[in-house]
Amino acid sequence: MVRTLNNSRDPISLMNVLKQILPSGTVLADLSPSGNGTDRMYVKNKAALGQSGFPACLIDTGEYTGSIASHALFEGYAIISVRYYNRWEATNVTISQLELDAYVDLLRMAANVEDNNTLIYQGSEKVVSVPVYKIAQTPVPDDTIPGIKNAFFQEMFLFINVLPYDNA
Repeated sequence: MVRTLNNSRDPISLMNVLKQILPSGTVLADLSPSGNGTDRMYVKNKAALGQSGFPACLIDTGEYTGSIASHALFEGYAIISVRYYNRWEATNVTISQLELDAYVDLLRMAANVEDNNTLIYQGSEKVVSVPVYKIAQTPVPDDTIPGIKNAFFQEMFLFINVLPYDNA
């Protein structure tokens, strides 16, 4: 029998919640077929991102740390990476403008987290808080997406305090 996780708010479930919260009000959302951007947000699936239109985001895990708070109570700390991808050969917009657009959309996503700091989704809080976020200064070229050349990403890291959980 496969063991269940102690923490129902594990990094994978948090990334799926972030997929719903982050794109609201962004250019990524406006350019997506759905109009809400969730169809351009990929959780740990870079291959699917390469099959989509651009811009698109890859949400991935960084470090996850668990620590004991009391006899059977644990606390978790997660770092989630949000990579905002775009490519420049398929547009007549300058590279500088695409990079600026990615940076500004990440600021919009950060504002969505600031406005919903406990990541309330479907009526329940998913985390204690997202006390820190960091947006990397420099875009990074990325030719590792299957079938895609001339792509780059701008990255944001979300530092998350997970709700306490027990080991039962």
